[in-house]
Amino acid sequence: MGFRDVSKEISEIASGYHFTKPPAVIEDLMVSLSRAVRAILEFLRELFQPSGGSLDSRGLSFLIQIFIYAIAVAAIAWLIYYLVKRAATTRAAAARATKGATQVEELLDADGWQRQAERLATTQDYKVACRAVYLSVLQSLHENGIAQFAPTKTNYEYAYNLAKHPQIRDEFKEIAETVELIWFGNKSATIDDYQQSKQLLSGISPEIQRIGLSAIEKNKSVKP
Repeated sequence: MGFRDVSKEISEIASGYHFTKPPAVIEDLMVSLSRAVRAILEFLRELFQPSGGSLDSRGLSFLIQIFIYAIAVAAIAWLIYYLVKRAATTRAAAARATKGATQVEELLDADGWQRQAERLATTQDYKVACRAVYLSVLQSLHENGIAQFAPTKTNYEYAYNLAKHPQIRDEFKEIAETVELIWFGNKSATIDDYQQSKQLLSGISPEIQRIGLSAIEKNKSVKP
């Protein structure tokens, strides 16, 4: 009595099997860990079995597999945690960096923010002084009807509102970028940052006032 040919059944079963290849970094990690484990076990074998006895190959293979799987699972878990944490940190930093004035402790006009900036500069609090200059710009744009002030408005939105006034937009972006770096980044504010922000504000203030007066005159001319 001969053996039954089961090659067809084996082929059908094999055709339905799909193996998902792990990422290359995981494969490389497993290979490196396998080599390290083999080296350690070989060292231990030589250390504790000077008589020349050998470890059972099947038991050794099983221990290596268990160890590799444990390390691989731990490495994957750590990698996922790291990527999720980094993504969350990046999103949070981007959200903070694009905010215009999310927290305004007091409401002042443009001149009031300038006076506060000067007062803070005398105490060498250049970080808050630069922010006061920035808020003075926002308030001046609001007072002259160029861009409405809103605490949750982003710098991108302000720049978009200033598309018709490229000179003001460019100077505003420089001030905003300086504040973002020293307020949300790792840069320490210096007197140079404050002086530069103040100089930019002085440069665009006449243009802001001119546009505001022009808008007022235009509104008067259209009234009956």
